[in-house]
Amino acid sequence: RTGHTATLISSSLFMKNMFVAVIGGMDTSGHALNDFWILDVTNSKHYRIFLKAVDNRMWHSVSSYCLTPTCVWLVVYGGLDSTIHVDSFGNATIVELIYQEGQWKAEMIIPEIYQHR
Repeated sequence: RTGHTATLISSSLFMKNMFVAVIGGMDTSGHALNDFWILDVTNSKHYRIFLKAVDNRMWHSVSSYCLTPTCVWLVVYGGLDSTIHVDSFGNATIVELIYQEGQWKAEMIIPEIYQHR
């Protein structure tokens, strides 16, 4: 795996556990990976997240921002898609992660409506 991103997810809720979000990248054949994972580093567990908004993305960047103890926003910016078009993703994608009852849920935040959250 290369061309992926990873960011630490941290809040008071996770004091005992450390989580890392890993998004995309490409395999050794140069094909874009269509995956998004949350890794529980403390307990050696992983959670697969299915979200079309970050599919087939590589050579991008990501930052995390904790809104509440159970809500984290990931801001994913730039990168290339599976067709290797430069600047394929010129805009930021905001992903909202909710940790509830030991499970992660994710959805894309549409910029026009995120002011209301």
